[in-house]
Amino acid sequence: MVAKLKQSVSERIEAGSITETEAFELTREAALSSLDRAMQSRHTLAGRLIQRGYPAVTVEGVLDRLEAVGLVNDAEYAQSLVRARLDRGLAKRAIGVELARKGIASDAAGQALAQIDSGQQAEAAELVARKVINRCQGLTREVKANRAYGAVSRRGYPAEIAAAAVTKALGSTEDEF
Repeated sequence: MVAKLKQSVSERIEAGSITETEAFELTREAALSSLDRAMQSRHTLAGRLIQRGYPAVTVEGVLDRLEAVGLVNDAEYAQSLVRARLDRGLAKRAIGVELARKGIASDAAGQALAQIDSGQQAEAAELVARKVINRCQGLTREVKANRAYGAVSRRGYPAEIAAAAVTKALGSTEDEF
């Protein structure tokens, strides 16, 4: 027995089995369901809906409506993403790259990134370094420093911030023993 493949909303419109109004409602429900799971940028949400077979014109109309009522807000999403990524220890530069990849407009991304000051950057880098150093018990100071420096650098921090964070983290961990 051959399973019948479910037609996408676009295919159902072309076949005449649903109207544009019904397609709009189905697209709206899919968008709301996706937003229930997690806040998303307009760009990401549009890509997901189109990939799942919703017509691009209908998706744009639905997203315009959701944006008008405040359920899709790229500026708010960018602020939230910046706070979350900073808490995970990512550098401002790396967060900016992620915002661009998610389709956030440069003005909204710039405003969100402006909330990060150099003190927060240094604290986040030091936290990453301290975590790595704490996992390196029994290793030499040089190995700890190299591993911490590598971890901080991979998070997108410039060399001078990474070096300062490792130095400070090594100093604070030695005080604990």
